[in-house]
Amino acid sequence: YEITYGDWSSDVCSSDLELEQKLYARYPKLFAQKDLPCNLTNMCYGCCVGDGWYDILDALSWSIQNHVDYKQRQDPEYKQVEYAQIKEKFGGLRVYTDGNDETVFALIGLAESMANRTCEGCGKSGKNRSWGGWYMTYCDTCAEEYRKKSGKQEDKDDEEG
Repeated sequence: YEITYGDWSSDVCSSDLELEQKLYARYPKLFAQKDLPCNLTNMCYGCCVGDGWYDILDALSWSIQNHVDYKQRQDPEYKQVEYAQIKEKFGGLRVYTDGNDETVFALIGLAESMANRTCEGCGKSGKNRSWGGWYMTYCDTCAEEYRKKSGKQEDKDDEEG
């Protein structure tokens, strides 16, 4: 299973189907759209992020589903939140849902903020990096592995000169 972004393929940060299946099994209501056709949802592509963000997605999913369960006990008409798309964009986590409220929105914001400091490849502390306009959040080790595989040099930060 390999995710392709533009002109490069990454198995440094490709999603492990086994980890993805664990999320589906733990949170079937949140991932209800995963088997729908692609003309109805982007979840048909799965979780298009690296394994390093698995723990963040697991914690986010647990928090959202517990919030929904609580709200549904208070109001049986409260709509089940479903993931519509989970992806990496500009080196950051993006989570889109069908149905949400202020709490779900805040939980997603927290998860996205955590991912901005977490290596998408391995889950260690990371930083946003750029290679010719392609942005990724990697630790030094995964960044070096990507450099070796791609042959690209990391863009210099303005601070570094």
